[in-house]
Amino acid sequence: MIGEEWDPVSRPVPGVKQSAPDPDAYAEFTYEIDVPPGVLRYLQDQEVQHGVIAMHPHRMMLFRSSTAALTGLAAAITASVIAPSGVTRATWILWVALMAWYGIGNLRWYCTWYVFTPVRIMVISGVLARSVRPLPVKQTTDAELFYPMFGQYLGYATVCTQSRSTDHQLSELKFVPHPVQVFNYIWSNLAMSLRPPEGHALRRGK
Repeated sequence: MIGEEWDPVSRPVPGVKQSAPDPDAYAEFTYEIDVPPGVLRYLQDQEVQHGVIAMHPHRMMLFRSSTAALTGLAAAITASVIAPSGVTRATWILWVALMAWYGIGNLRWYCTWYVFTPVRIMVISGVLARSVRPLPVKQTTDAELFYPMFGQYLGYATVCTQSRSTDHQLSELKFVPHPVQVFNYIWSNLAMSLRPPEGHALRRGK
């Protein structure tokens, strides 16, 4: 039930740099990927042209429900062998309920997208009612990367962001796959947004 993640950056633009101390190098940090139609409708043309990362959360998001479903199946099979019929029937009903929980979790996972563009970060979620929560890059002041216990081995992490806005709904993005690529992409866009405009010179005090 826990499968390998699709690599959203398997086709980088030639010359892309994963990290670089020179801020000018961040301009080359873009990816060329196929944006799903369910995500594309919420993007502007200039966002797609400059590179977008769109991905589902890591399947580790389904760990609890999948483990519960497997445990329930093992308990039901064991009860069928050694337990009375009433207990066996109850354990199978419990397993069906756990499988329903796992199925709903899979549906929620499939309908959830993390989207990173040069101008904003978005979370698109919801099965019957869709929710689109954007965070403009210009409002973002900081970003951190936190690896849970198994995150370094399974390839996921939590991306934490800070914003100038008091109503900040995307402070934590959990189960983000390919965290290093995503983290570098976010910081490349932050570096570009903090650069002064072309031809603008800073005035020094006398």
